[in-house]
Amino acid sequence: MDTDSKPEFDAQKYGELLARTLPVVIDTLEDHERLLTAAEALMDRGDTLSNEERKLLELLVVLVEIFEHEVEEADEQPQPLPHETLQRLMQSREWGPEMLNDVFGNPKLTSEVLAGSKAISKGQAKALGKLFDVPPKLFFSE
Repeated sequence: MDTDSKPEFDAQKYGELLARTLPVVIDTLEDHERLLTAAEALMDRGDTLSNEERKLLELLVVLVEIFEHEVEEADEQPQPLPHETLQRLMQSREWGPEMLNDVFGNPKLTSEVLAGSKAISKGQAKALGKLFDVPPKLFFSE
């Protein structure tokens, strides 16, 4: 036997492992938890893994790392303030402040909200969400 040859890899066994595990590009916390749990179970087995299980573990680790890296990047990005979000949405539609007078009741309040000197109420956020067809939470500051 040639000692330099690669260990056998059974594509059918690997396919069966994939079918049981169902690895996917992770875009939900549920997928993350499921695939992380599967990877940890394989890691716990240490050196007893078959070649197919080793390849599956490599795939799971890559998927989990990509998701976690994306989450870290998203956490590092500062979220715009509610009035900045409102300004961007208006700018993208080429709307002037007068388009918001019905939401805020008068031009003075509209101007104060756009300047960031007045907060957006929950009711106003709901109205803005409906007006712009976006989630109202975009207009709340955490």
